[in-house]
Amino acid sequence: MGDNNIMIHYIEKLKLRIKYHVLKINRNKVRVPMYFPFDKVNFKGEFLHIEAYFRILGNGKIVIENNCIFAEKFTAITTLHQVNDNGMLPYNSKDDIVKNVNIQRNVWIGANVTIFGGVTVGEGAVIGANCLVTHDVPARAVVGGVPAHIIRYRDKAKYDKQNKADNLYLPSKYKQIGHV
Repeated sequence: MGDNNIMIHYIEKLKLRIKYHVLKINRNKVRVPMYFPFDKVNFKGEFLHIEAYFRILGNGKIVIENNCIFAEKFTAITTLHQVNDNGMLPYNSKDDIVKNVNIQRNVWIGANVTIFGGVTVGEGAVIGANCLVTHDVPARAVVGGVPAHIIRYRDKAKYDKQNKADNLYLPSKYKQIGHV
């Protein structure tokens, strides 16, 4: 029994070691899960943190700028099906609408968030866990709910001061662990 506990502990530690890679792509430092849709992601930032189960459903892409954090189970739905009276049932795929998702810099996205194609998440926005984002999120907005709605805004003066001072979480974290 004791040997089984040791083996289980070892397997769990091994999973933690192989679950993520810290990659350097040009100047980009990206922490990504092992199974990641690189062909559908356009990295525009130097520092990104992406947890497990990052999915892009559809034919569109996601553009991600600098210093963004994605918690577990992020989904971008980039192909939107249309229901037409003249089409096939349950929907006609020839009428699909493909739209990209744009995530501007310094965005924090909580766990289990879904964002529809065509949405832009503005600079410095925070999206709470379990949100369904169907419309653009303004800069520095904190949103929550289903569908997501604005709860409040981050203080612009404080945000601008931190941004100007390069008081950014991911670059400082990666410097601490020697990945810069």
